[in-house]
Amino acid sequence: MNLDDYQELADKTVNVDVDVVDNCVIGLYGESGEFVDLLKKIAFHKHPIDSVVCDKLKKEAGDLTWYGAVLIKHYCKQSLHLCWAHDPDEQHFRDFSDIDTRIASYMRHDPAQLTMRTVRAAKAIMGSTSHVIAGQMTINSPEVVMQGVAGLYDCIAGTLSLFGLKIDDAARENIEKLRARYGEKFSTAASINRKE
Repeated sequence: MNLDDYQELADKTVNVDVDVVDNCVIGLYGESGEFVDLLKKIAFHKHPIDSVVCDKLKKEAGDLTWYGAVLIKHYCKQSLHLCWAHDPDEQHFRDFSDIDTRIASYMRHDPAQLTMRTVRAAKAIMGSTSHVIAGQMTINSPEVVMQGVAGLYDCIAGTLSLFGLKIDDAARENIEKLRARYGEKFSTAASINRKE
């Protein structure tokens, strides 16, 4: 899925009656916590890695990508693909599949190291979220936020790859979920009465 198309589709489901940036800041913390909690259950509680867990990981990953994309649009006033413009090796990125492809080139699946890599991934997700948001819940400069979101997406893609999943699929399924819930525009009633 194209990064900028995703950003535009995500933006259609923004609640414009609230402070969008603050909503994204709180949302990034909340969703990263939910994502990391799933990783904790896999690594330390020895939950099975089945289709239910994989679907939950994709759902939370999709929610994280949504908050990142919306934050870049409303705070940084930039297109999502520009998050990678600072890196000469990545400035050509236009699609989520570009991130998946790069991650696949250096991630090696080793089941014996899954717990260690899962814990490392959880720490990276939280670190990337903290890179976006400075202390006392204030937000960093737009340039730092853009680099932080790029790093967050890399961490999400790397984590998903441990379980045979792709950030491209998570982003696509996120938009499908939001379209089913809201149609073309956010609605408080639809948010309150949602099925999931």
